Amino acid sequence: MKQFMKFVTAAAIFAASAAASASPIITDIDSTYNAGNQTIAAGGSASWTFDFTLAPYNFVTVRDSISWAELTLKLKDVGGSNQGGLETFSFLVGPGNVLVGSGSNVPNGETPYGPYEITGSSLTSLSDTGQLLVTVKSNTGTSFNWHSATLKATYVRGEDPVDPGQVPEPLSVALFGLGLAGIAAVRRKA
Repeated sequence: MKQFMKFVTAAAIFAASAAASASPIITDIDSTYNAGNQTIAAGGSASWTFDFTLAPYNFVTVRDSISWAELTLKLKDVGGSNQGGLETFSFLVGPGNVLVGSGSNVPNGETPYGPYEITGSSLTSLSDTGQLLVTVKSNTGTSFNWHSATLKATYVRGEDPVDPGQVPEPLSVALFGLGLAGIAAVRRKA
């Protein structure tokens, strides 16, 4: 009987631990793209895709999500006497090229624009795929340089997906074990 009680206690602990689920891991991430002073000609554009599915983030689309993100970009005027002038530009994100910001007359130094919060369909796409397309577009005027882009995000790492057909539920295993222990106890008494 003592052996049976030990087994019942162990099975109860096992079942209780199976009922508890692991908490997701929430991490703030910060990724910077160095555009290397990429020149964007008047009327032209340049794009970059932030990809959190790669190391060191290793985002998994069926497991993880991104609940918040913001983008900051740095531009710099090309400069020179024949390059001076007024330019206008736009910042677009996501597969739908959603406008998140714009401006005019890029200064000569590296100038930050933003931060722009990523919301709506762009945030949904980032959370679903782990990737965000960023486009800097020159609307009018003269050339300017794209110096860098920084994407900050809150990354929620969930539990690894498990095929329920391959792994038995812990509570079912515990109940099965209790049934076997009960049969053993009854056979021992008889």
